[in-house]
Amino acid sequence: MKKLIFTLLFLMSTTAFSAPLSEDKYKVGEARFKYLFWKVYDSSLFTKNKKFESLNQELTLSITYLRNIPKHRIVDATVNQWEHLNFDQKSISKWREKIETILPEINKNDNLSFHKQQTGIGSFYYNGKLIGEINDTQFSDAFLSIWLSSNTSEPKLRQKLISQK
Repeated sequence: MKKLIFTLLFLMSTTAFSAPLSEDKYKVGEARFKYLFWKVYDSSLFTKNKKFESLNQELTLSITYLRNIPKHRIVDATVNQWEHLNFDQKSISKWREKIETILPEINKNDNLSFHKQQTGIGSFYYNGKLIGEINDTQFSDAFLSIWLSSNTSEPKLRQKLISQK
């Protein structure tokens, strides 16, 4: 169940690249998330300098979902991953409220992207359209940490996203 929640969370974090991805962004890596025998989503990480150095750079995480996923499952999965990463409950509660107002229901083949600007502002895109911005560097880092932290619950997925074998 925990892995399913994690998977759902990842599925929500990507959107179409038309807005957050421009000609100056390069794909660093990609990975497919599976839960048991279900294919849940395909994810890709993009940067300006062709490599992942840290969360302190401009990043875009794109996820294309391979299944329908209800919004509440994505929100719950996100919260579970923040708890796994030991973020404090006060921050998690605040961030949960933000994503509950932004994230949509996900259908098969939908794309959800999260773009973190160098300033720390984070933007969500759904099928290429901006659906919300969060001006909170801590949120942006926490959200991307689900996939990119060395403490992620899915280290093999992280390795593929940041192109480490």
